[in-house]
Amino acid sequence: MGKLTSLSSIAPKNIRLKARWRAFRLWRRRPHMVAPLKNEAHTCSTCGTSFRGNYCPRCGQSSRIGRYSLKQAFLLFLDVWGLGNRGMFRTMRDLLLRPGYMIRDYLQGMQMAYFPPFKMFFLLATFSILVSSGFNIAGKNTLKENRVDIEMDEADSKHADGDLTADGDLAVEHADGDLTADGDLAVEQADGDLPAKYADGDLPAKHADGDLQSPSSPADGDLQSPPSSSQADGDLQSPSSLSPQDLIAKKRVLGALDALMTFADSYPAIFSLFILVLLSAPIYLFFRRCPAYPDLSYSELLVALVYTANMASIFSIIFDFLQLKGFFEMIGILLPLVPLHQLSGYRYRKVIVYVLLSIVILGLSITLVIILLAFFTYQFSS
Repeated sequence: MGKLTSLSSIAPKNIRLKARWRAFRLWRRRPHMVAPLKNEAHTCSTCGTSFRGNYCPRCGQSSRIGRYSLKQAFLLFLDVWGLGNRGMFRTMRDLLLRPGYMIRDYLQGMQMAYFPPFKMFFLLATFSILVSSGFNIAGKNTLKENRVDIEMDEADSKHADGDLTADGDLAVEHADGDLTADGDLAVEQADGDLPAKYADGDLPAKHADGDLQSPSSPADGDLQSPPSSSQADGDLQSPSSLSPQDLIAKKRVLGALDALMTFADSYPAIFSLFILVLLSAPIYLFFRRCPAYPDLSYSELLVALVYTANMASIFSIIFDFLQLKGFFEMIGILLPLVPLHQLSGYRYRKVIVYVLLSIVILGLSITLVIILLAFFTYQFSS
């Protein structure tokens, strides 16, 4: 009897949950409803005009002006920063709950109901920097930590064994015949001075011609590497198969990638917009004839991508403020698929395929541009 009672109580709860979910889905698809006009007569407190409706036709003052409340004072404070008009909170709410449908409503002319996309982007970028600077529950300054990591990486690269100088020669920074990490002889070359053990000016006979060569037998207990055929002329060469110029180019590319990843971690809002703008051209090839918006133009797609970046920034600010990492960062990467699905009317599977194809096209384009730049640079240098 008790089990039957519990089952009978669970069934109405499931029905209510399904009804609420159905109502929520209907609300997401329904455009924003503007408040209806009021029929009662009003007299404007500013210009004294008698009118019917929500706003004075002469000066534009609202008919709901009355005594000040905490809500009105808060909105006036936000209006100083540009947040008290055009439904900033409505825009944030809709970007969290119905991003693609909201973007479609904005593109189809409902612009007074929502906050402008580019203005919202810069405001969210400012909030993102503020949260990354330590305004979070853990008090963690991500920007400072990233800056310290960059400085440490630069210091490591400068003091690494066998660093390459700007002119392509091998830079040797260790003195007294110590071995470098690859086993080659390292000699300090600061200001052209000789090592300490040759301070008296006497040079061994094997160094009389000024060339640095590896001795045939160890001297003074130091381990020396035997001379190779490639070092017969006395030059120190890198043990790798790459030339010094190639190693310099490789280090510059790796440094640029490291700086790009650090920038993405420090400024996720700006980086997400940068990636979406790069992807806009290939994405437009697949979404310009989408079922829900068959006449989508490229400029409208750019506005939609800015709103998509704003949605990603809101979630990123929330995650950074609460210090939610790992799984939530993966969710943040997948979030742009939601507005693209709702805006276009495509199924998620097709949206994922089109986005992946856009990434492949962008990657091939960037690779081709890099190859062409490298080719022309080599041609001009030679």
